[in-house]
Amino acid sequence: MMPDYVVHEIEEFKKRYSTELPKVFDILSEFLGKSLFGKPNVTHNGKHPFVQVYCIPPFDIKSHEPELSKLLSPIKWTFVFRDKQQKDGYILRFGAAPKVMKKLATVYHATRVVTIKKIVDDSEVLKPSNDQRRTTDRTDTTGKIHVCENLHDTAPGSNDSAVFWMNLLSQDNEFEDSYWGILRIDMAGLPVGADVYLDIQSESGIIIDQLDGISANFIEETGIETDPSIPYTGRKKL
Repeated sequence: MMPDYVVHEIEEFKKRYSTELPKVFDILSEFLGKSLFGKPNVTHNGKHPFVQVYCIPPFDIKSHEPELSKLLSPIKWTFVFRDKQQKDGYILRFGAAPKVMKKLATVYHATRVVTIKKIVDDSEVLKPSNDQRRTTDRTDTTGKIHVCENLHDTAPGSNDSAVFWMNLLSQDNEFEDSYWGILRIDMAGLPVGADVYLDIQSESGIIIDQLDGISANFIEETGIETDPSIPYTGRKKL
């Protein structure tokens, strides 16, 4: 039984995106073909409504994700992961969500200190995630830069800041690297055509995509870092 607020948000979502939803359903159905299990439907992840689909193994969404993102991009929707990996006989969930655009002057990006030094000291471009740079095991980060509007939590325990993500990811990342910090990004440096929108997987995360990177001229260190003497004790990469 869904809470009343969830039912209400789903109904409002259906009304607001009544024009786009048939297109999204068609894109997802044609994309999956015979691997589609059931029909696309609007559901809720506890934070935001989105369109969810199920696919039958051995369909590999990780290798097909760029193709799906390309199909959704013209209508300003984006791929959303649900299950991190597919097991034998397991029906995988994933979906799509509209890009709820945001206008921000400054954002903050938590990343490894080794990356920060390359950008600040060597003037490297801050690039979107790919298979080599990806720091998490999420399959929907390709071509995206994840940032936060807030540097610090807006309230105790709100977990809506770059500091929260720095501390969390420093003990849960693909590089098993505990030394992380935070960059401040001047959004005036975004290239024309970049999209900035809400990350529906988090309470306050922001995604930037449709860009090759952000110039180091618009990026600076905040000076906030994890303690490099603390060893990595988190999830190990499989």
